[in-house]
Amino acid sequence: MKMIIFLAMLLLWGCTSTSSRSVEFLPASKVCTESYWDKAKGQYHKVRSGETLYKICSSYGVKLKDVIIANNMEDPSRIKEGQLLYIPDRTVKPNISSSNFIWPVEGKVISYFKDTTSKGANKGIDIRLFSSQRVVAAASGEVCYSGEDIKGYDKVVMIDHGEGLYSLYAYNDLLLVKKGDYVKQGDFISCIDKESGVLHFELRRENNPLDPLKFLK
Repeated sequence: MKMIIFLAMLLLWGCTSTSSRSVEFLPASKVCTESYWDKAKGQYHKVRSGETLYKICSSYGVKLKDVIIANNMEDPSRIKEGQLLYIPDRTVKPNISSSNFIWPVEGKVISYFKDTTSKGANKGIDIRLFSSQRVVAAASGEVCYSGEDIKGYDKVVMIDHGEGLYSLYAYNDLLLVKKGDYVKQGDFISCIDKESGVLHFELRRENNPLDPLKFLK
């Protein structure tokens, strides 16, 4: 499935009405500890009866994961009437750098970025596992794809990390997350249950593949 589909779906989230909002303008540093929000200008939203976090984010035209991070929410599914949520300024973006990504599995790289493969130039890296493992999210973000519709890649997970950065995990045997889930760095997202299995891992900015070894720590 092409990246442009995912981007279009994310953009559509911000196209709903912004009427009837009860807000108060306060600096982000009042409510959150993440360093990249410290100087942000945003506003509070008081949760009304029947509202969901998804509906609130759509109303303000902000991404679900940004509100989760800004409010340090452990369980985004549990919000209650009267609760104050900090809505960050949507022009403020997290700082994604090379130090933000961890290895998704333990193993040995057997095919490098741009190596010639049966599918053409490798758009990521292939990692042969030392044993069956659960795959972890290389960085925090929102699952934008979880399925097996991409021919030749078995079961695939794709995570949106913001700033136009996406990670892709292919050749999985079992998927542990679904589209729309928010995952933190190190959370289990899939399983490869056979010894000497292979994980195909990609990092992309928009639809342009990047060398993962320049980002992994």
